[in-house]
Amino acid sequence: MASGGFVRPSHYPELIGSRYINLRKVGNGSYGTVYEATDSADGAKVAIKRVRGTFDSMTDAKRTLREMCLMRMMHQENIIRLRNVLQPINRVYFTDVWMVLDHGGWGAFLFRAAMRE
Repeated sequence: MASGGFVRPSHYPELIGSRYINLRKVGNGSYGTVYEATDSADGAKVAIKRVRGTFDSMTDAKRTLREMCLMRMMHQENIIRLRNVLQPINRVYFTDVWMVLDHGGWGAFLFRAAMRE
């Protein structure tokens, strides 16, 4: 059991609950779910975006890859930084992509708005 009483489901990446603690769901969108957590390595608040069914279609896979590539290349204070992409525990569970992003300090409303993009 991780801190805050969170129990990591077996299909979640291993770093959820060990490195990324105090996981709390803050919003849902058409492509996935956004969680708020604390990075135990540096104490920073992070947003974790779970993109569901990334590989269900070529279009979704390309869109997700494009988003990750652009976020990695951009270094501007008004653009959220991609901190990490979590590895699946095995290939069976590699259906979703988990992106760890800087926490923008916004409320849940802005997280939900970002998920609609």
